[in-house]
Parts: sequence; C-alpha cells; structure tokens
Amino acid sequence: MPVRLLKPGLANSPRWNSCDWDAQSLYIRLVNFVDDYGRYEADLRILKGHLFALRDDVTLRAIESMCLQLKDNGLAVFYTCESKPYVQLLNWTENPRSKSKYPAPDSPDCKHLQTIENNCMQLRTSPPSPSPSPSPSPKREVDKPPTPPKQKFVIPSLGEVQLACAKIGLPELQATKFMAYYDSNGWRVGRNPMKSWIAALTMWKHRQEGFVSLQTGQGSISPTVQAVQDGEELKRVNDRMRILTSQYSENQSWSAKDTAEWNRLKTRKTELKSRLGVVV
Repeated sequence: MPVRLLKPGLANSPRWNSCDWDAQSLYIRLVNFVDDYGRYEADLRILKGHLFALRDDVTLRAIESMCLQLKDNGLAVFYTCESKPYVQLLNWTENPRSKSKYPAPDSPDCKHLQTIENNCMQLRTSPPSPSPSPSPSPKREVDKPPTPPKQKFVIPSLGEVQLACAKIGLPELQATKFMAYYDSNGWRVGRNPMKSWIAALTMWKHRQEGFVSLQTGQGSISPTVQAVQDGEELKRVNDRMRILTSQYSENQSWSAKDTAEWNRLKTRKTELKSRLGVVV
C-alpha cells in the first residue's frame, strides 16, 4: 500500500466541505486504500472491515449514507462490474505505477449506480453469481451417539470385595488382604490411579494362583514367590518409615502412637531383611 499525503487544498474544497464529518472521514480513509487509479472495492462489508475495523459504532447503514454523500457531491462514483460493487475517486491525479486490479468505470461491463435506491441495494451486498446447475442438496448430518461420561473411580467396600471374591472363587480372607494392600498404596496400579477394582481383583487372583507351588503342595508358597512378597513388603515398610520421619523436625518429640508404630516397622524391617539375606 503506497504512502500518500493529503493535499492542503482539500480543507478548502467546496465539494468535500459539503459532506458531513463522517463522509469526510470515509473519503480520507479511502485515499489510503485505493490503488494508483483511485479505485477500490465498494462492498459495504469490506469497507466496514478495512476502513472502520476498530469502530464498532459505525454500521453498514452509516457507511452507505457516507458513500451516497461522496457520490452526490461529486467526490466519487460507484459502479458495478460482474455484479461486484466498486468505487472510483474522481479527479485522481496520481501517476500509476502498475496495472489496476479493479475494472475502470468506463469498461463495457460496468454499470454506474445512478439512483439512491439502486446504490443502496448494490452496496449492501453483492448478489450471488448465477450457477449453471442447481446446487446440490446439503448433506444430512448423521446423528452421532453421545459419548458416555467417564465414570469416577469409587473405592469399594469390604462387603463388595467379599462378594466379588466369592464369584471368582477367591477365599474370603483374600478380600481383606486385597483391601489392606490397595489402601496402603492409595489404590494405584503401578504408578497410575486404579480405574477398575474388579479387574485388579481378577489380577490379584491370578497372582495368588501363581504363588502356589506345585512342587511343595497345595497351599504352600515357593521360596521364590515368598522372596517377591517379602521384597514388596520391605519397600512399603521403608516408605512408611520415611513418611514418619518427614513429619517431625529434629527438635520435635514423637508422639507415643508414632513411636510405637516406628518400633513395629523397625522390627518388621529387620525380619524381612533377615529373610531376604540382606545385611542388617
């Protein structure tokens, strides 16, 4: 877009001063947007978006009134070419540097807007171009089934776990162990929050079945499986001892309850390390 300066004589122009302030503002804004031939698009929506982008108070009807004032006072001519509206500022004297991308008002296909009624009608919106074939019917949207909401995990009760154990053939005692184990780790599977305790209970059953040693008889636990269990318990004991330690500062005395728990954990830790063959 070229840089243009307003001529000093504009302020004393009778035709320009015959317009109100709004129409004068439109003319000055057009000077900054027209090409080297003084031409520009005259669709009201384009003029609104380009010339008054930050003026929400300026309506299309107001811009239409401004355009009519420029036309009536001989400052611009409005015309259409192939059903698209354009504007040509009159008495434009700038030296063109390139070919205009807008049609000239005197082109054979252009029609001048002579009356106010035609001007208003053409400037409001450009009519659609004729189509050689009828437009296809719009595609009908296929109704998609609604996505079910994600269910929030709810910690089961001991009674629910006992009932589920009975259905899959687990002893009732395993329900208590299952609840105690996952209560201690915050109901997580690995590092991720549990999504289905039914699935976790099924895996629990598979692990329990794997713990039974076929060599030592039904109900006995093989040394390898026992070592795995002891290792997992030792990890939980260490985690709990770290939590207890972090709750007290160096100079703060321990409560009787925490002291008793610490002694139990320490004794259990010694037993587990001894069974695992770790140097105590």
